[in-house]
Amino acid sequence: MSNRLKSISLNFFSSSRIQRLGWEFFWIGLGQALSVLGGLVGVRLLTQVLNPTLYGELALGLTIGGLVNQLVFGPLQQGILRFFGPAQEACELRDCIFGIFTLLVWASITILGLAGLVIIGLWISAQYAWIGLAVTTLLLAMVSGYERTLDAMQSALRQRAVTAWHQASSQWLRFLLALGLMACLGTYSSVALLGYVLATLVVLASQFMFFRRKFWTIITSPSSKQPDKVKKWSQQIQTYAWPFMTWGVFLWVQQSSDRWALQTFSQTRDVGYYAVLSQLGYMPIIILTGVMVQFLQPILFAKVGDGTDLLRVKNARQINLLVIVAFVAMTVLGSGMAFVFHSQIFAILVAPQYRDISVLMPWMVLSGGLFASSEVTTLLLMSGASTQILIAPKIGTAIAGIVMNVAGAYWLGLRGVVLASVGFSLVSLLWMLLLASRPKQFVMISKENEL
Repeated sequence: MSNRLKSISLNFFSSSRIQRLGWEFFWIGLGQALSVLGGLVGVRLLTQVLNPTLYGELALGLTIGGLVNQLVFGPLQQGILRFFGPAQEACELRDCIFGIFTLLVWASITILGLAGLVIIGLWISAQYAWIGLAVTTLLLAMVSGYERTLDAMQSALRQRAVTAWHQASSQWLRFLLALGLMACLGTYSSVALLGYVLATLVVLASQFMFFRRKFWTIITSPSSKQPDKVKKWSQQIQTYAWPFMTWGVFLWVQQSSDRWALQTFSQTRDVGYYAVLSQLGYMPIIILTGVMVQFLQPILFAKVGDGTDLLRVKNARQINLLVIVAFVAMTVLGSGMAFVFHSQIFAILVAPQYRDISVLMPWMVLSGGLFASSEVTTLLLMSGASTQILIAPKIGTAIAGIVMNVAGAYWLGLRGVVLASVGFSLVSLLWMLLLASRPKQFVMISKENEL
């Protein structure tokens, strides 16, 4: 019996499918590991150049780009990830790509309109010093959106090495070019953001070269474009994506309210402190979550298919539940390590003027881990063709997070906002687990597609 089990095990691990999955996970892990390393090195170097006030300005400026991502490119990216694979399976990839291009045109028009409104608002309110920062941030958001769209196409087709290379390159180039420009043009937050823009343009150009190599033959094929199929795919992506837009505004306000609440009730220096805490305690575990999400998302969506086969839905659900348990365990372990080693971590990774706040790092790790577990749970609900089930929890938790951020900043300042972050992440996880514990509600998504 043992020999038979050994033979089955060897055949399993030597199968081409397992080997392919292993290589995919390797490339994703390598890309995300390099991204984390690049982010940590960037924090160390940028905090050496930018004082807490300037670092706070940089963090506030990036919140504007977050709005564009939540409202426009983020939902579009999710729609591409969900339907690019099925389009290839249906031999309609060319029509799907043209549908995506149509959506990109409208996305660009939306961003340009938003940029105009922001500039007019800043001008009317006499906030002239923020205009340059806002324009640079919106430019960064648009370029990043194009880059992420190409990245989503390649991720959907599981071109792991390509996506890993570009994600890591983007992280390293951003702070390198930011430091280079500040050395030439002066130490300003807007100059640092301009370095981010140039870095993203370089990565976008590289992404387009890989896109052209993979898809140009499909796009330029002599077969005529079928407008009805182009419209079908663009509408499917829109239908899938619009719920992301509904909660995107609330989620952006929640994600930005921590920094702006500190700006209102405290000072810009505390915004800089909070940004460092977030980058060292919160973001690494979120980026590492990207390893598993990026690995699992196309696999789960491929297993689910169009969401009408209940057996395929059940198998995907079982895989996802195992990953949720693993992420909760990782959160507990990471928080414990941060509690023990926070002083040493800050001594290595940030300039001396930021090190007094290291005691708050374990709480940010806990917040990041709880929110990461929540996002992995969300994958379970996103596997259907409809995402409307997520509207209520996303908006509800975002409103709760906004209230907690404002109250925390008002009563306890920096410490209060950190605790509010933990509270928001915990509420998000509990609400998503509650939804995921109702399999009948999840299956109803698939049954609706059969009608």
